[in-house]
Amino acid sequence: MATKKWISERKAVGGCTSCSENQAEENHKQCRICLDKKNDYEKNRRAADPEHRQALRDSQRRHKNRTRNEALKLLGGKCECCKETINEFLTFDHKYKDGNEHRKKLRHFATGVGLYRRLLRDAELRKKFRILCWNCNCSIGIHGHCPHQER
Repeated sequence: MATKKWISERKAVGGCTSCSENQAEENHKQCRICLDKKNDYEKNRRAADPEHRQALRDSQRRHKNRTRNEALKLLGGKCECCKETINEFLTFDHKYKDGNEHRKKLRHFATGVGLYRRLLRDAELRKKFRILCWNCNCSIGIHGHCPHQER
């Protein structure tokens, strides 16, 4: 088994953290050969054991929800407009209306758990986001303002 030191050394030079023989693929820790082996193993594992697949989905869902809740809490935990606090209603909104640019730039890392992780570790990125409830977010997106702001 590889040690943490060995893995960090391999990462530093862009090498595969599994076999150490090849360069890691872009945005990955492993080379294409090791990634393919891992994917084949997981594919066979899921086919052989459907309960494992469901357990994996449940674990991923719990992790996503926990990470999302941490990010919500870090950004204030309530709608900036109407002060709604029910997590299921809250959304992340780009303060400067540059969400489309942001998603294009970061591709799949700009949504879901990838976004939540980035928000947790990047203070500069947090400054570009705010929490809005679904109603306020939709109203601002469609009408350019929220009815709560008119009161």
